[in-house]
Amino acid sequence: MGFGRDKVTGLYKVVRMCFYPVEEEEDDECELLDIATGEWRTLS
Repeated sequence: MGFGRDKVTGLYKVVRMCFYPVEEEEDDECELLDIATGEWRTLS
């Protein structure tokens, strides 16, 4: 998990990364939380 500020908008963001074991069928995930809206979005 990380925390930072968008240089363009000045808004704060949280980054969450999830890594799954190799035997799992799910891909690793990286998500970004926009503090202003409270919404998570998946990064590809």
